[in-house]
Amino acid sequence: MKRFFKWPKVRLTLPVATRSCLDSDVHRFLVQFRQEQGRLKAAAKAVEALDLKDQFPDAEYLWRQEALEAAIKKGRREAMVGLSVEDDRLHSRCVDGLLECGEVKLAVDLADTWGINIPETVRQSAEREGEAGFAEISPSKQRTHKGARNMLRLPEAYLCLPADVDIQVVSAEAALRPVHAAGAC
Repeated sequence: MKRFFKWPKVRLTLPVATRSCLDSDVHRFLVQFRQEQGRLKAAAKAVEALDLKDQFPDAEYLWRQEALEAAIKKGRREAMVGLSVEDDRLHSRCVDGLLECGEVKLAVDLADTWGINIPETVRQSAEREGEAGFAEISPSKQRTHKGARNMLRLPEAYLCLPADVDIQVVSAEAALRPVHAAGAC
């Protein structure tokens, strides 16, 4: 007679009340056990909950790195960016992963933001991608996006006012009367 019994997976989760009763060696064992089992996110959470960051400084980095590789494999750009935003060590791998997934424009934007050097050919292909994306929009919709073609070429163009615009800062309503009298408003 065969038994169809399977041992359950061991999951070491402890209530908050019992955590303080355990020795620091047990805490370290719990984190190491979770890491050996491949449960890197659980290990990182345990490190934070048990205040073991000085003994396991890379626990969070390890799970983020593994999750980033999985996101790259699946082509999930939101997950790639979200996982790598907080850790500088993951920035360059995120940019590489975005390039692998064909998200050239996003990769270039993040590389500029994070100060990562990328080849000029990649920058040029991102510009072409942006122009091609604008060309795919129907002419009637292009008219509703005033200046969108210029914004794709020069992103800082829409942040600057024309030279002939006069700006006056008004801190009190009394100072606003001369402006109204001059017909500026």
